[in-house]
Amino acid sequence: MVVKTKNKNYTKIKVWDEDNFEMSNSDIKVRFIRFIEEVHKKDKVEIKESWILTTVKANFSPGF
Repeated sequence: MVVKTKNKNYTKIKVWDEDNFEMSNSDIKVRFIRFIEEVHKKDKVEIKESWILTTVKANFSPGF
C-alpha cells in the first residue's frame, strides 16, 4: 500500500501475520504481526520495522 505520494517522496507499508505459534510450557497460541514501512525521499530509502505479538483467539479471521 502506498500511503502518500508527492513528487519523488512516498511511503509504502507492508503488513502480514503468522499465527498458531506455540510457546514452550504454555497452552496459549500466539500470533505475530509484522509491519514494514519504507519511506522514500528523493534518492534515499528509510526502512522501519515493527512487530506485534498477541494471543490467537478461536474463530478469529484477520481479514487481510
